This record gives sequence, C-alpha cells and structure tokens, in this order.
Amino acid sequence: MSLLHIKGLSVLPRWGKVTSPLIHQVDVKLKKNSIHVLMGESGAGKTLLAKSLAALLPPNLQMNYKSLTYRGKPVEPLWLQKARGKEIFYIPQNATASLNPLTRIKKQITDKPGQPLERFIGYLAALNVANPGKIMDHYPFQNSEGENQRVLLAMALVKKPGLLILDEPTSALHEEGILEFKKILAVVMEKSEISVLLLSHDLIMIKSAHEIIVINEGRIVDSGALPGIFKCATHDYTRAMANQWDLKK
Repeated sequence: MSLLHIKGLSVLPRWGKVTSPLIHQVDVKLKKNSIHVLMGESGAGKTLLAKSLAALLPPNLQMNYKSLTYRGKPVEPLWLQKARGKEIFYIPQNATASLNPLTRIKKQITDKPGQPLERFIGYLAALNVANPGKIMDHYPFQNSEGENQRVLLAMALVKKPGLLILDEPTSALHEEGILEFKKILAVVMEKSEISVLLLSHDLIMIKSAHEIIVINEGRIVDSGALPGIFKCATHDYTRAMANQWDLKK
C-alpha cells in the first residue's frame, strides 16, 4: 500500500504574464517505509514539487490536483496544509536558515508541544552528534550546517511523521560526508516507520533508494525501482545518467 498518492498535480502562477504550468499534471506515489530519490537537472522542478507536497509554495504560486490519498484513504483539500510539520516534515537545503537564529536550540525544542527533550537528545546521539548537550545550548549559527541538519532530523524523529522530505541534503558535502549522511539516513529509517523523499543527483544516494523518480521540465518522465528504471529508461536524461554512472547493472 502507498503512503501518499497524488494524481494530476500541477503548479501554476497565481498572477503575472506567465500562465503555463511549472509542474505539469504529475502523479506521485510514495510507498510506505521506503526511500524515494527525486532526481533531475537544475531547474527541472524538484524543489517545486517537494514544496508542493509540503504545502510550502510561495504566495505567487498555486497547486491543483485531481485526487489525494494518504495511507490508502482520501483526504480533504486542505489536508496538506494541516499535515505540514506533523505527518509531512520538510527539511530544506539550508538547515541553518530554517532555525530561529535568535533562539537557542533547546528553547526551540521545548517551545514545540509534544517534543520531549530527553527523546530529542537521544535522537541527536543516535545521529552521531558528539555532544548533544552542548548543541542544545547553542544558537544555530554556532553549529555547523551538518549539526543543524541533524537537529532538524531529530525534530522529525520526535514528531514521527509519515513522510520526511529532504531537499538536497548532501549538495555541499564531499564523499566522506555523503557516506556519513547515508549512515544517518539508515538510522532515521531504523528509528521510525517513515518514508523519505530525497531530492538528489548524487550517485551514492541514488544507489541507496528503493524507488527513483525522474523529473524534467516540470514533468515526471521516468519512475521505478533500481536497476529496472535505468534499464528501461524512456527519457534522454534518464538514459544519460544511466550511461554516465553505469546504472543498468
């Protein structure tokens, strides 16, 4: 059974001269307890699609869709807005910018109902944060980007969402850092029954996925499990990635 299935999703400008859709009638089906990698060239629509699912579109854009089910049941039109931060947790590419720069980490946790401090510290430790207590007393700018990313991951684990969306979490990391993040993601999957939508074009993360979704010019052009999606690719971009990285095996 799928966790989330949305059909006919489009994103369009609310006003202005541009009237054509930025996301064109896509169907997104995310399975339970699985890692899905959303890949595509820069400007293909990855972040726009992810923010649509998280109900985080800017005011100048609007989303339409034909139907939406969650855990196999139809949900109301405003469900995505109500689910944000609860059933759906979005971590942006710049984790530091999404935290309050004027408030210590500990205060940001304790201000959120239903987030026990002890469990949060435990998750930080599980995510390989060397000194969780010290991190808790820091302001976000005193932490590295990687530490703040793990702070947000710990927040997500405490919240226990059904879907965790990670926007390019490894874009600024070298290979060693990417391998470390892969281990952290394995901890996230182990600690909770969660599905992950991971925006990435990193080979290590792609090979970690259960399912791949390929987007190009606002359209989903290929999707499926490894290695079949690359063996039977229908779009030039997917075939190019398969050949570049030898992903058909």
